[in-house]
Amino acid sequence: MKLGAYVCSTRGRDANKCFLVVEIIDENFVLIADGKSRKIEKPKKKKIKHLVVLGQGDEEISAKLQNKETVTNKQVYGAIKIKR
Repeated sequence: MKLGAYVCSTRGRDANKCFLVVEIIDENFVLIADGKSRKIEKPKKKKIKHLVVLGQGDEEISAKLQNKETVTNKQVYGAIKIKR
């Protein structure tokens, strides 16, 4: 699991919805956001075992997340929309 990875939830209320990984907490949990219903300011904590990695994600967003730079909800939503 990498920052900026394009993932899909398999469990919970958000099952079958797509997100980007915005932070890695530990080996079991990550924070995910989609830029629309789950904003970057308040990401969802999710178990890694309840996610399926669908792709690498956007290179620019991944670099910004690694460098602790600001990422907007519009950028996250746009990256997910392109992947669909």
